[in-house]
Amino acid sequence: LFQTARLLQTMWKKALLGLLLVGSAHAATVQTDITMDSKTIGKFVHDDSVSGLKPAIVIFSETGKVNNFALSQAEAMIGIGARAMVVDTTMLDVSTNTDFATWTMDELSQAVIKAVEATKTCELCKTAVDPNKVAVVGYGQGANAVLSSASKGATYNAGIAYTPILTSMPTSYTLSASTAPRLLIAPAYSSISMLADLEKALGDVVKYEIFMQYDTAAWFNVDTNGNYKRDQAARALVQSASFLSAVFQGTFDVAGTSEPNIEAPLTNIKSEAVTYKDGAEELAGLVVRDSTVDSTHAVVVVPAWKGFEKYATQRLYYLARLGYVAMSANIYDLPIGYSIDDMTLRIANVTQWRVADDNAKGSAFARRIDAARDYAKSIDGITGASVMGFCFGGTGVYNTYRFGSDYSVHASYHGSMMNTRDFSDSTSKDFKGYLAMYSGTKDEGESGDMLITHLKDLSAYNGKWEVTRYSGAVHGFSEWQSGGYDAWAEGRSFQSFNAIMDEKKLSKASGASSLTASTLFGFAAALLALYAAY
Repeated sequence: LFQTARLLQTMWKKALLGLLLVGSAHAATVQTDITMDSKTIGKFVHDDSVSGLKPAIVIFSETGKVNNFALSQAEAMIGIGARAMVVDTTMLDVSTNTDFATWTMDELSQAVIKAVEATKTCELCKTAVDPNKVAVVGYGQGANAVLSSASKGATYNAGIAYTPILTSMPTSYTLSASTAPRLLIAPAYSSISMLADLEKALGDVVKYEIFMQYDTAAWFNVDTNGNYKRDQAARALVQSASFLSAVFQGTFDVAGTSEPNIEAPLTNIKSEAVTYKDGAEELAGLVVRDSTVDSTHAVVVVPAWKGFEKYATQRLYYLARLGYVAMSANIYDLPIGYSIDDMTLRIANVTQWRVADDNAKGSAFARRIDAARDYAKSIDGITGASVMGFCFGGTGVYNTYRFGSDYSVHASYHGSMMNTRDFSDSTSKDFKGYLAMYSGTKDEGESGDMLITHLKDLSAYNGKWEVTRYSGAVHGFSEWQSGGYDAWAEGRSFQSFNAIMDEKKLSKASGASSLTASTLFGFAAALLALYAAY
């Protein structure tokens, strides 16, 4: 049954993406003027060939008016099965001030509330919009409208704030958690000095993600702006589409609220105990792969400080089901599956490899991980390698990036950030691949202030990175057995990792996926949104 479900999921993924792309080429996209009190308050963008109630996305441009960029974003959002309303704020009668850039937070909030209500109740909207599934997306000052409305108690499902002007952002959010929209906030790197202040202002009430990328400034995703960055804009669009799909379509089934049976036997998933070397030292390893895939990418998994125990092994199976060859990195030279329970022993093992400002240990740690990569790349059919790590292993992955280890993608999950390398004689050529960091706002090992310091450090040498912060998530949020497990943060972070691998053409579509059909739909829709806009 599990194998049949896996095959159906693979078929769903291919069929959905194919149908969606074909549909986008012939979509009956219509832009309809919407009036309220005899004033045209915006354009309603929809696929006229699709009937029924669908989620709605209300869009506020950087100028507060309808423009070509906002309309292009609206058409992209149709790709996730939504309707879109591009708002003209000057027609909403919430302010006598015609300069949108100087509107107060109260005025911005009222504009959002009024636009959301109009999107639910206009004559056309009544037969096209699901009033229980509404999101608001804003750019620049439009992003501040999203944040302001959230702080004032506006009721909608999700908000996306692209490059908000953080110097004039709300300083507190006092709304009830039951009415708070879930937010995705994408500040530009140029505003990084205010990242910690943003998190403090959001507090513990709002559920949010902060998504920041390297080398971005205000309006980096607006193609008519001098700060436009095509790669970062495309990445942000995929992240946004998958976020909205997740909010509208429900939670994730990679784990949910219980431990998944990822290691359930499948005839095509094979595991093999191996030995490999770090210099002269021989280490035990485990390789898990889909035996039906001849050519694919390898992903090295670096475990948390307990050693390569059950959770790390489960992640090997998870990756194999996605079509990768998954390889263990045995840092401590202990048997695969062994867990160190003694706290004193854990600390002793960790400090053998990771000490702040100790270049020698940092270099040895990177070399230890790279030894597993070298073995994985020696396997027939391997086209390249990426690395993924958790906790202590997440620090190790951050370390591989700082030391210039050769991986396509370095994915660090709740790894403490440490200065394991002195950059005084470094140049940008030392960085290889792309660094993705996932952390919780309640993880003391990656506080906002500490993160700022490290991201500035990487950016000074032209590092290519992205970081995602999950509100309320603590250290170990991705570990199913952990008391700090957070299903949303775990599901979203792995969705992000998978999207990066697909965008870089490192994934293998025939691999068995452990994602649900609804998540696969969201993933296919995210790709469609990218296709439609770019």
